[in-house]
Amino acid sequence: VRMHANKREAMEKIEAGDIGAVVGLKNTVTGDTLCDEDHPIQLAKIQFPESVISMSLEPKKSADRDKLGEIIGRMMREDPTFRASTNEETGELVISGMGELHLEVLVNRILNDHKCEVVTGRPKVAYKQRLTRKVETEARFIRQSGGRGQYAVVNVVIEPHATEGGEFEFVDAVKGGSVPREYIPKVGDGLREGFSGGGRLGYPFVNVRATLFDGKAHEVDSSEMAFHSAGLLAFRQASENNVTLLEPIMKIEVRVPEDFMGAVVGDLNSRRGEVSEIDAVGNLRIIRGLVPIAEMFAYSSALRGATQGRGAFAMELAEYRDVPANIAKAVLETGK
Repeated sequence: VRMHANKREAMEKIEAGDIGAVVGLKNTVTGDTLCDEDHPIQLAKIQFPESVISMSLEPKKSADRDKLGEIIGRMMREDPTFRASTNEETGELVISGMGELHLEVLVNRILNDHKCEVVTGRPKVAYKQRLTRKVETEARFIRQSGGRGQYAVVNVVIEPHATEGGEFEFVDAVKGGSVPREYIPKVGDGLREGFSGGGRLGYPFVNVRATLFDGKAHEVDSSEMAFHSAGLLAFRQASENNVTLLEPIMKIEVRVPEDFMGAVVGDLNSRRGEVSEIDAVGNLRIIRGLVPIAEMFAYSSALRGATQGRGAFAMELAEYRDVPANIAKAVLETGK
Protein backbone atom coordinates (compact mmCIF):
# COMPACT_ATOMS: atom_id res chain seq x y z
CA VAL A 1 0.00 0.00 0.00
CA ARG A 2 0.96 3.66 -0.35
CA MET A 3 0.25 5.74 2.74
CA HIS A 4 -1.45 9.14 2.65
CA ALA A 5 -1.53 10.29 6.30
CA ASN A 6 -4.00 7.81 7.83
CA LYS A 7 -5.40 6.58 4.47
CA ARG A 8 -4.09 3.63 2.46
CA GLU A 9 -4.00 3.24 -1.31
CA ALA A 10 -3.61 -0.34 -2.54
CA MET A 11 -0.77 -0.83 -5.04
CA GLU A 12 -0.09 -3.75 -7.40
CA LYS A 13 3.66 -3.09 -7.32
CA ILE A 14 6.26 -0.53 -6.28
CA GLU A 15 9.33 0.33 -8.34
CA ALA A 16 12.80 1.68 -7.59
CA GLY A 17 12.52 4.99 -5.76
CA ASP A 18 8.94 4.40 -4.56
CA ILE A 19 8.08 4.37 -0.85
CA GLY A 20 5.38 1.94 0.22
CA ALA A 21 4.18 -0.09 3.17
CA VAL A 22 3.56 -3.83 3.47
CA VAL A 23 0.80 -5.00 5.83
CA GLY A 24 0.80 -8.13 7.98
CA LEU A 25 4.50 -9.03 8.19
CA LYS A 26 5.05 -11.15 11.29
CA ASN A 27 8.67 -12.33 11.21
CA THR A 28 10.51 -9.20 10.12
CA VAL A 29 12.32 -6.65 12.27
CA THR A 30 13.92 -3.26 11.62
CA GLY A 31 17.07 -3.73 9.55
CA ASP A 32 15.88 -6.78 7.56
CA THR A 33 16.03 -6.69 3.75
CA LEU A 34 13.01 -8.05 1.81
CA CYS A 35 13.84 -9.40 -1.65
CA ASP A 36 12.98 -11.91 -4.38
CA GLU A 37 14.03 -15.44 -3.34
CA ASP A 38 15.43 -16.04 -6.82
CA HIS A 39 17.52 -12.84 -6.70
CA PRO A 40 18.71 -12.53 -3.08
CA ILE A 41 20.12 -9.23 -1.93
CA GLN A 42 20.98 -7.93 1.52
CA LEU A 43 21.55 -4.27 2.32
CA ALA A 44 24.22 -3.37 4.89
CA LYS A 45 23.08 -3.74 8.49
CA ILE A 46 22.28 -0.56 10.39
CA GLN A 47 24.63 0.08 13.31
CA PHE A 48 22.50 1.20 16.24
CA PRO A 49 24.03 3.22 19.11
CA GLU A 50 24.01 2.04 22.73
CA SER A 51 21.22 3.17 25.01
CA VAL A 52 22.25 5.93 27.43
CA ILE A 53 19.28 6.33 29.75
CA SER A 54 16.91 3.95 31.50
CA MET A 55 13.85 3.95 33.76
CA SER A 56 11.80 1.36 35.63
CA LEU A 57 8.37 0.49 34.29
CA GLU A 58 5.52 -1.57 35.72
CA PRO A 59 1.84 -2.05 34.93
CA LYS A 60 -0.69 -0.30 37.19
CA LYS A 61 -2.69 -3.55 37.36
CA SER A 62 -0.84 -6.81 37.91
CA ALA A 63 -3.28 -8.46 35.45
CA ASP A 64 -1.67 -6.37 32.66
CA ARG A 65 1.84 -7.79 33.24
CA ASP A 66 1.68 -10.29 30.35
CA LYS A 67 0.07 -7.72 28.06
CA LEU A 68 2.86 -5.22 28.83
CA GLY A 69 5.48 -7.88 28.06
CA GLU A 70 3.92 -8.48 24.63
CA ILE A 71 3.72 -4.74 23.89
CA ILE A 72 7.38 -4.20 24.82
CA GLY A 73 8.46 -7.20 22.74
CA ARG A 74 6.68 -5.73 19.70
CA MET A 75 8.18 -2.27 20.29
CA MET A 76 11.70 -3.72 20.59
CA ARG A 77 11.28 -5.44 17.21
CA GLU A 78 10.19 -2.12 15.67
CA ASP A 79 12.87 0.03 17.34
CA PRO A 80 16.32 -1.56 17.86
CA THR A 81 17.49 1.44 19.94
CA PHE A 82 14.85 0.57 22.55
CA ARG A 83 15.84 -2.16 25.01
CA ALA A 84 14.14 -3.78 27.96
CA SER A 85 15.38 -6.19 30.62
CA THR A 86 14.37 -7.46 34.04
CA ASN A 87 16.60 -6.66 37.01
CA GLU A 88 17.23 -10.09 38.52
CA GLU A 89 17.73 -8.73 42.04
CA THR A 90 14.68 -6.46 42.27
CA GLY A 91 12.45 -8.12 39.68
CA GLU A 92 11.61 -4.72 38.14
CA LEU A 93 11.35 -4.15 34.40
CA VAL A 94 13.89 -1.60 33.12
CA ILE A 95 13.53 0.08 29.72
CA SER A 96 16.42 1.89 28.03
CA GLY A 97 16.67 4.30 25.12
CA MET A 98 18.51 7.17 23.44
CA GLY A 99 17.33 9.96 25.74
CA GLU A 100 14.59 11.28 27.97
CA LEU A 101 12.36 12.28 25.04
CA HIS A 102 12.76 8.86 23.42
CA LEU A 103 11.53 7.09 26.57
CA GLU A 104 8.74 9.65 27.02
CA VAL A 105 7.43 8.94 23.49
CA LEU A 106 7.62 5.17 24.04
CA VAL A 107 5.73 5.37 27.35
CA ASN A 108 3.06 7.57 25.69
CA ARG A 109 2.66 4.92 22.98
CA ILE A 110 2.14 2.23 25.62
CA LEU A 111 -0.47 4.40 27.35
CA ASN A 112 -2.34 5.77 24.33
CA ASP A 113 -1.80 3.38 21.41
CA HIS A 114 -1.85 0.13 23.37
CA LYS A 115 -4.18 1.29 26.20
CA CYS A 116 -2.01 -0.21 28.95
CA GLU A 117 -1.65 1.89 32.11
CA VAL A 118 1.88 1.91 33.53
CA VAL A 119 3.86 3.52 36.35
CA THR A 120 7.37 4.79 35.57
CA GLY A 121 10.37 5.44 37.80
CA ARG A 122 12.75 8.39 37.52
CA PRO A 123 15.08 8.17 34.48
CA LYS A 124 18.59 6.93 35.30
CA VAL A 125 21.86 7.43 33.45
CA ALA A 126 23.43 4.28 31.95
CA TYR A 127 26.79 4.59 33.72
CA LYS A 128 29.61 2.10 33.09
CA GLN A 129 32.72 1.38 35.11
CA ARG A 130 36.34 0.52 34.44
CA LEU A 131 39.14 -0.69 36.69
CA THR A 132 41.31 2.17 37.93
CA ARG A 133 44.58 0.24 38.21
CA LYS A 134 46.20 -3.14 37.58
CA VAL A 135 45.82 -5.61 40.47
CA GLU A 136 47.40 -8.98 41.18
CA THR A 137 45.19 -11.09 43.43
CA GLU A 138 45.07 -14.57 44.93
CA ALA A 139 41.58 -16.01 45.38
CA ARG A 140 41.14 -19.04 47.64
CA PHE A 141 37.86 -20.94 47.45
CA ILE A 142 38.21 -23.62 50.14
CA ARG A 143 35.19 -25.25 51.78
CA GLN A 144 35.27 -28.21 54.15
CA SER A 145 32.00 -29.48 55.58
CA GLY A 146 32.40 -33.22 56.08
CA GLY A 147 32.88 -35.59 53.14
CA ARG A 148 34.27 -34.18 49.92
CA GLY A 149 35.10 -30.46 50.12
CA GLN A 150 35.78 -27.71 47.59
CA TYR A 151 39.34 -26.54 46.90
CA ALA A 152 40.64 -24.03 44.35
CA VAL A 153 43.35 -21.38 44.53
CA VAL A 154 43.96 -19.04 41.59
CA ASN A 155 46.48 -16.25 41.05
CA VAL A 156 45.26 -13.68 38.54
CA VAL A 157 46.41 -10.31 37.20
CA ILE A 158 43.36 -8.16 36.40
CA GLU A 159 43.94 -4.88 34.60
CA PRO A 160 42.26 -2.14 32.55
CA HIS A 161 42.89 -2.91 28.90
CA ALA A 162 41.36 -1.48 25.73
CA THR A 163 39.55 -4.39 24.09
CA GLU A 164 37.37 -4.50 20.98
CA GLY A 165 33.87 -3.39 21.96
CA GLY A 166 34.96 -2.95 25.58
CA GLU A 167 34.62 -6.69 26.18
CA PHE A 168 36.32 -8.98 28.69
CA GLU A 169 39.56 -10.75 27.67
CA PHE A 170 40.86 -13.87 29.42
CA VAL A 171 44.50 -14.96 29.04
CA ASP A 172 45.80 -18.39 30.08
CA ALA A 173 49.44 -18.00 31.19
CA VAL A 174 49.64 -21.05 33.49
CA LYS A 175 52.98 -22.90 33.35
CA GLY A 176 53.85 -26.30 34.74
CA GLY A 177 50.32 -27.57 35.35
CA SER A 178 49.72 -25.77 38.66
CA VAL A 179 46.10 -25.50 37.53
CA PRO A 180 44.84 -28.63 35.69
CA ARG A 181 43.94 -27.88 32.05
CA GLU A 182 40.29 -28.92 32.44
CA TYR A 183 39.72 -26.28 35.16
CA ILE A 184 41.29 -23.29 33.35
CA PRO A 185 38.20 -22.47 31.21
CA LYS A 186 36.07 -22.56 34.38
CA VAL A 187 38.30 -19.90 35.97
CA GLY A 188 37.69 -17.78 32.86
CA ASP A 189 33.93 -18.35 33.17
CA GLY A 190 33.98 -17.22 36.81
CA LEU A 191 35.99 -14.09 35.96
CA ARG A 192 33.63 -13.34 33.08
CA GLU A 193 30.63 -13.72 35.40
CA GLY A 194 32.18 -11.15 37.77
CA PHE A 195 32.79 -8.81 34.82
CA SER A 196 29.20 -9.05 33.51
CA GLY A 197 27.67 -8.89 37.00
CA GLY A 198 28.74 -5.29 37.53
CA GLY A 199 30.32 -5.81 40.96
CA ARG A 200 29.07 -3.97 44.03
CA LEU A 201 27.74 -0.98 42.04
CA GLY A 202 25.91 -3.04 39.40
CA TYR A 203 27.04 -0.93 36.41
CA PRO A 204 28.51 -2.84 33.43
CA PHE A 205 32.31 -3.12 33.30
CA VAL A 206 34.29 -2.30 30.15
CA ASN A 207 37.85 -2.96 28.96
CA VAL A 208 39.17 -5.61 31.36
CA ARG A 209 41.87 -8.23 30.77
CA ALA A 210 42.45 -11.05 33.27
CA THR A 211 45.58 -13.23 33.12
CA LEU A 212 45.62 -16.50 35.06
CA PHE A 213 49.27 -17.29 35.79
CA ASP A 214 49.28 -19.67 38.77
CA GLY A 215 47.16 -21.57 41.24
CA LYS A 216 46.77 -24.75 43.27
CA ALA A 217 44.52 -27.78 43.05
CA HIS A 218 43.69 -30.68 45.37
CA GLU A 219 43.62 -34.26 44.09
CA VAL A 220 40.25 -35.02 45.70
CA ASP A 221 38.51 -31.74 46.59
CA SER A 222 39.10 -29.69 43.42
CA SER A 223 36.22 -29.40 40.97
CA GLU A 224 34.99 -27.28 38.06
CA MET A 225 32.59 -25.51 40.41
CA ALA A 226 35.37 -24.66 42.88
CA PHE A 227 37.55 -23.07 40.16
CA HIS A 228 34.55 -21.21 38.71
CA SER A 229 33.84 -19.78 42.17
CA ALA A 230 37.53 -18.89 42.65
CA GLY A 231 37.50 -16.96 39.35
CA LEU A 232 34.40 -15.03 40.43
CA LEU A 233 35.99 -14.29 43.82
CA ALA A 234 39.21 -13.08 42.14
CA PHE A 235 37.29 -10.53 40.07
CA ARG A 236 35.39 -9.29 43.10
CA GLN A 237 38.62 -8.88 45.08
CA ALA A 238 40.33 -7.01 42.24
CA SER A 239 37.42 -4.62 41.68
CA GLU A 240 36.87 -3.73 45.35
CA ASN A 241 37.68 -0.01 45.77
CA ASN A 242 39.28 -0.08 42.34
CA VAL A 243 36.66 1.30 39.94
CA THR A 244 36.17 4.54 38.04
CA LEU A 245 32.69 5.50 36.87
CA LEU A 246 32.16 6.36 33.20
CA GLU A 247 29.26 8.49 31.95
CA PRO A 248 27.76 8.90 28.46
CA ILE A 249 28.76 12.17 26.79
CA MET A 250 26.32 13.39 24.13
CA LYS A 251 27.04 15.29 20.95
CA ILE A 252 24.50 18.13 21.00
CA GLU A 253 23.27 20.57 18.36
CA VAL A 254 21.04 23.46 19.48
CA ARG A 255 19.33 25.82 16.99
CA VAL A 256 18.24 29.17 18.44
CA PRO A 257 17.58 32.74 17.23
CA GLU A 258 20.62 35.02 17.68
CA ASP A 259 18.96 36.99 20.52
CA PHE A 260 18.93 33.92 22.78
CA MET A 261 22.38 32.53 21.96
CA GLY A 262 24.15 33.91 25.05
CA ALA A 263 21.59 32.48 27.45
CA VAL A 264 21.70 29.05 25.78
CA VAL A 265 25.53 28.87 25.73
CA GLY A 266 25.64 29.95 29.39
CA ASP A 267 23.09 27.28 30.30
CA LEU A 268 25.09 24.58 28.48
CA ASN A 269 28.27 25.64 30.30
CA SER A 270 26.43 25.35 33.63
CA ARG A 271 25.54 21.76 32.65
CA ARG A 272 29.23 20.81 32.24
CA GLY A 273 28.89 21.27 28.50
CA GLU A 274 31.74 22.09 26.10
CA VAL A 275 30.70 24.30 23.18
CA SER A 276 32.96 23.53 20.21
CA GLU A 277 31.50 25.66 17.41
CA ILE A 278 28.74 28.13 16.58
CA ASP A 279 27.49 28.50 13.01
CA ALA A 280 25.23 31.23 11.64
CA VAL A 281 22.40 30.67 9.14
CA GLY A 282 20.63 34.01 8.70
CA ASN A 283 19.32 35.04 12.11
CA LEU A 284 19.63 31.45 13.38
CA ARG A 285 22.60 30.24 15.43
CA ILE A 286 23.60 26.57 15.48
CA ILE A 287 25.51 25.68 18.65
CA ARG A 288 27.44 22.39 18.65
CA GLY A 289 29.29 20.74 21.49
CA LEU A 290 29.48 17.91 24.03
CA VAL A 291 27.48 17.57 27.25
CA PRO A 292 26.95 14.76 29.80
CA ILE A 293 23.48 13.17 29.55
CA ALA A 294 23.25 13.29 33.36
CA GLU A 295 22.92 17.08 33.14
CA MET A 296 20.28 17.06 30.40
CA PHE A 297 17.15 15.89 32.21
CA ALA A 298 14.19 18.19 31.41
CA TYR A 299 16.39 20.18 28.99
CA SER A 300 13.61 20.48 26.40
CA SER A 301 11.43 22.52 28.79
CA ALA A 302 14.45 24.57 29.97
CA LEU A 303 15.30 25.41 26.34
CA ARG A 304 11.69 26.35 25.57
CA GLY A 305 11.66 28.69 28.56
CA ALA A 306 14.99 30.30 27.64
CA THR A 307 14.06 30.88 23.98
CA GLN A 308 10.32 31.65 24.16
CA GLY A 309 9.67 28.28 22.56
CA ARG A 310 11.83 29.03 19.50
CA GLY A 311 14.81 26.76 20.28
CA ALA A 312 15.28 23.16 19.14
CA PHE A 313 17.97 20.60 19.88
CA ALA A 314 19.16 17.09 18.94
CA MET A 315 21.54 14.74 20.76
CA GLU A 316 23.40 11.53 20.00
CA LEU A 317 25.95 9.48 21.92
CA ALA A 318 29.55 10.60 21.31
CA GLU A 319 31.63 8.68 23.87
CA TYR A 320 32.00 7.57 27.49
CA ARG A 321 34.26 9.59 29.84
CA ASP A 322 35.37 9.37 33.47
CA VAL A 323 32.90 11.01 35.84
CA PRO A 324 34.51 13.89 37.83
CA ALA A 325 35.39 12.75 41.38
CA ASN A 326 32.91 15.00 43.23
CA ILE A 327 30.01 13.91 41.00
CA ALA A 328 31.03 10.22 41.13
CA LYS A 329 30.93 10.44 44.95
CA ALA A 330 27.37 11.81 44.84
CA VAL A 331 26.28 9.13 42.35
CA LEU A 332 27.69 6.33 44.51
CA GLU A 333 26.03 7.74 47.63
CA THR A 334 22.59 8.26 46.10
CA GLY A 335 22.62 5.56 43.42
CA LYS A 336 21.35 8.12 40.83
